[in-house]
Order: sequence, then C-alpha cells, then structure tokens
Amino acid sequence: MASYPEREMLTRKEAADYLTRRHFRVSVSTLNKFAGQDDGPPYLCRGPKGGGEAFYFPADLDQWARAYLRKPNTKPRGRVAIA
Repeated sequence: MASYPEREMLTRKEAADYLTRRHFRVSVSTLNKFAGQDDGPPYLCRGPKGGGEAFYFPADLDQWARAYLRKPNTKPRGRVAIA
C-alpha cells in the first residue's frame, strides 16, 4: 500500500486511488468532471496554462471528502412524475 507524506502532491490518478482507499470511492473521470465544475477538491496545475497536469495534497483531499459527505443530497433519485 502506498504511503503519502502530508505535503506530497498526488496526480489525479493517485488522488482517486487515495480517496478510494479511504472509503470515498471516486474515479479519475469523476475528479475531472468535478474540476470542470469547480466542485472538486482544490488542486494545483503544473504546465501550460489550461493544459497542465493537476496535483492534489492529501490533506486537501481528506478535508474535501469530509465536507462533500456532509452535503445534503437534493437531487431526486429514480423516476420523478411531473403532473
């Protein structure tokens, strides 16, 4: 099992693995989607503006996951009948 020091930065793939090992199952594509919607964990971009690779700090991932789990789910599940 990988160990991540507090200040080590993780790639998006490593961030998804890190969160999944902490019982917050998330995929790389979900992190991509959240980043595009400004709804995901904070990250830094390295490389060309707008095209660089995203990097995450483990402490930021933990804090985001805790806050995300506390958000109320306001989306209806299943079919919704509209009269």
